[in-house]
Amino acid sequence: MLRVNGLWVHQGTAAPSFDWECFISNERQNQPQTLKDSSWQGTISPSMTPQQKAESLGIVFAPQTPGYLNLCIRSGNQLITSGHVSGLKGKLGAGLGTEQGYEAARDCATRILQSVWNAHGTLDGLRVLKVLGCVNSAPEFIEQHLVINGASDLLHEIFGKQTDGFHARSALGFASLPTGAAVEVEAIFEIK
Repeated sequence: MLRVNGLWVHQGTAAPSFDWECFISNERQNQPQTLKDSSWQGTISPSMTPQQKAESLGIVFAPQTPGYLNLCIRSGNQLITSGHVSGLKGKLGAGLGTEQGYEAARDCATRILQSVWNAHGTLDGLRVLKVLGCVNSAPEFIEQHLVINGASDLLHEIFGKQTDGFHARSALGFASLPTGAAVEVEAIFEIK
């Protein structure tokens, strides 16, 4: 890890080689928040739509095969998602740290956006209303809110922190989650 322009930076493991993860101070010192440098795919500008921002961050949108449950259902002017689990397995506070949980929550939010896109055809014209984050936690682990910031921060990046991405949220600890996932997140969006 090195400090660049006041930010702590370390090289990520995902391709391409210019994919960096930058950690900045969040709600208190030494609590990381991840921002992806997507310069290899283009820069994010305020004039970009949410769909363009997501694609610029490297999120790939492709048709999903329907499964046992509906991953995102429309009810009136709302899109309600099922819980989306992280690819990361394990328990926070017992082998996994807050930073790993943060990335797992961001992974969940990416999966949610892909399901929303499949149900609605675009991320444009949406407002994030509510996020529920579930963290597979050891009894002494108390940083669920910092873990779920991974999902919230991605939604803020795409929809705006002061505008359509400013959402209500709950972050809860659970003794276990389905398939041993480290994190599960669900969300509700409004179609504007």
